[in-house]
Amino acid sequence: CASGATALYFAAQNGHLETVRALAGKGAVVTKPWKHGVTAIFLAAQEGHVEMVRALALEFGHPADAAEERARFTPMHIAAQKVRASLRPCCQLLCHWGFWGARFKSALLLHPVQGHAGVLRVLVEELNQPVDNADTVPGLSPIMVAAQSGQCSALEWLCGKGADICAVTPSGATPLYLACAAGHLKMAELCLFLGAKRSPKVSGPKPATPEDFPYIDRPKN
Repeated sequence: CASGATALYFAAQNGHLETVRALAGKGAVVTKPWKHGVTAIFLAAQEGHVEMVRALALEFGHPADAAEERARFTPMHIAAQKVRASLRPCCQLLCHWGFWGARFKSALLLHPVQGHAGVLRVLVEELNQPVDNADTVPGLSPIMVAAQSGQCSALEWLCGKGADICAVTPSGATPLYLACAAGHLKMAELCLFLGAKRSPKVSGPKPATPEDFPYIDRPKN
């Protein structure tokens, strides 16, 4: 199509596993990058397609730790974030107005997404991805992404798998700091319950913007 997206991208995005298998059998390359280095496994992780993520990694050999080009986020970062790209314009506007926390809340209310906990389990338990991987420009690990996005269940699950609730970014921000800065009260309470320090030393991280959380553009016909 005009955007450069292939049939395999659409199939992966929509969870059509047998179609992906058929296309791959005809020579389609599952690791072929689209915009900003995004591949099929990112689209599957963003949409919560557990079996698709598992198949792309285990059947077709797609690296589960692949990183896109903008912020070096991996499929695990995307699964922990669970925000749809269709909300990007609204989120940018809300962020511009200062409603950082509201942008994620509105995304979840308007577009409830299921299956991301399952994607995290596959990435960590079956594909051995490190829960503290912070190979990103802002230095954010999946637990940081979950904290700033207000994803309590994702953060609690990551901590149960060994993620550090007291982890610190290069600029000095912690999950608790990011949760408070984003206005996520329940997340802040959860961080404290899990052992986060009440007074983290913060050296002044740059203000968060939508670009710090790279939404994956959804292929369009």
